[in-house]
Amino acid sequence: MPFTDDLNNDGLTPSVNHEDQNRTKPRRHSQFYSPGLVVIQIEDILYRVDIKILKHFQVFRDMFEHASEFNPDKTEGQLDENPIKLDGATPFQFESLLKLFDFSSVFNGSDEPAYQHWAAILHLATMWDNHEFRERAIQEIERLKPEPAKFIHLSQKYDVPKWMEPACIELCKKTEPITADEVSLIGVPLLLELCPIRERLAALSNAIVQCRPCGIGQYLSDTRRTSSGAACLQCGRVIDRSTEAEAAVKSLMNK
Repeated sequence: MPFTDDLNNDGLTPSVNHEDQNRTKPRRHSQFYSPGLVVIQIEDILYRVDIKILKHFQVFRDMFEHASEFNPDKTEGQLDENPIKLDGATPFQFESLLKLFDFSSVFNGSDEPAYQHWAAILHLATMWDNHEFRERAIQEIERLKPEPAKFIHLSQKYDVPKWMEPACIELCKKTEPITADEVSLIGVPLLLELCPIRERLAALSNAIVQCRPCGIGQYLSDTRRTSSGAACLQCGRVIDRSTEAEAAVKSLMNK
């Protein structure tokens, strides 16, 4: 996304004092900096946004309601030199949130960028306590169906309990080795608890199991793989692997 470094293009920005000349001045965001609104600074970027957008969040409603107490000169948020500085958010996260109010920037795709945007919105909606945006982000992330490790990571970080158990079950049923990226997402403590379950399931692949409906014995490694687990070659019923994973993970979650 392009930015403009021209801080004097509106003729309103005062000159910099000699003692500040060596400092790096924050830049105005090219899309989300509109005249006559509230000036926000995140890291080194300035945004000028509609106060109505910010008032969707209780933290900002409280801030503006008590502005006279904490901002007696009434310049905070009005000038580039005295912006409202926000901690705990990145420019990408804030811009993702602002795009919810900008219909020209809707992200409805099913690709990784869409996931990153909704995860960013989940972060801010949780931090700033907006239930409506939080639920919207949760629904959109579910629609995108990211990999189990991402569900686990978001569940742990943003307290979405309903994602934890199904994601752990899917991760345990996965026959491929756990990757370094997955370890960084789910964390070592949880991985150490899931590894014995994965090992037990892997050992089952060398076991002979019997499908009760059709009475046929077969090596689990020879069964047909489905999204739900290993299926009988004769009747297609899912056997052992799925139920074993579910039972083990449920036991782990109930500790």
